[in-house]
Amino acid sequence: MLPKLKLVQENKKQMLSLKKTAILSLITALAVSASANAGLYGFESANPYTFEEEILDIKVAPEFIINYRQKMRDNLIALANYAQAENKDF
Repeated sequence: MLPKLKLVQENKKQMLSLKKTAILSLITALAVSASANAGLYGFESANPYTFEEEILDIKVAPEFIINYRQKMRDNLIALANYAQAENKDF
C-alpha cells in the first residue's frame, strides 16, 4: 500500500506543476496580447496617439512642458507697463 501512496503523491505534484505551468502560460498570453485587446475598443494599438500628437507628428513625449500661463502673464505685465508708460492715466 505504501508504494501506491507514493505514486499518488508524485501524481499530485505533477498535476500541481502542470496547473502552475498552465496558469503562468495563460497570464503570459494575456499580458502579451494587450495590443490585441485594443482593437475591441476601436484603437489600432494599446497606446494610441491623441489627435494633437498625430497632427504635430509627436512620437516621443516631451522632456518638459512649457509653462504658457507664465509666459502669458509676463506678456500681460509687459503690455500693462507699456500702456502705463504711454498713458499715465492707464
